Amino acid sequence: MRPLYLLPASEVADVSLAELGHILACRPRLVVGDVTIGQLATLGDHPTGVYLFYARRTNSIQYVGKATSRSFVDRIPAHFDPRQDAWMNSLPKHVMKHRRCEYAEALQLALGLELTLVGATDQLPGGRIETVLRAHLRPELNFTKRRFDASLTLAEACATCA
Repeated sequence: MRPLYLLPASEVADVSLAELGHILACRPRLVVGDVTIGQLATLGDHPTGVYLFYARRTNSIQYVGKATSRSFVDRIPAHFDPRQDAWMNSLPKHVMKHRRCEYAEALQLALGLELTLVGATDQLPGGRIETVLRAHLRPELNFTKRRFDASLTLAEACATCA
C-alpha cells in the first residue's frame, strides 16, 4: 500500500497546474523532523521524484526539490545535516538567508516543515516536474522566474521543459 504523503505523477499528469497546486496543498504530509528513513524506504515504485516542503501554520509552499540521481531516502535527509558546512544541506541555508538567523535555528525551523512527495515516472521525470512546480508554485525559499500557463496539464508543462 502506497503512503498517503506520496502522489505518483502518473495520477496527476492530466491535471491542470492550477488544480495540481490545490491538490498538493491539501495532501497529507509528514513533519520533516518526524520522518524516518524507514518511511522513505517504503516508497516502492517511486523511489525518486520531487519533494515539497510546506510551512505548517500557513500551509504555504516553502521549497521544491528533486531526488533524481539519488533516491528520496538519500536526498531528503541530506538537507538536514547538523554541520553547517555539509555539502547538500541547502534547505537550512535558504532558511538562514530568508529569516536572517543562525544555522542551528534555521535547521530547527526546517525540521518543522511538512513534507509531501511526487513520485517520478519514465514519462514524467523528476527534473522536469521540479522545474514546473518551482515555476508554478513559486516556493518562498527557491522560486524561479520562469512561468507556466496554469491551464496546462502537468504532462504538457513537462513536455515544454525538454
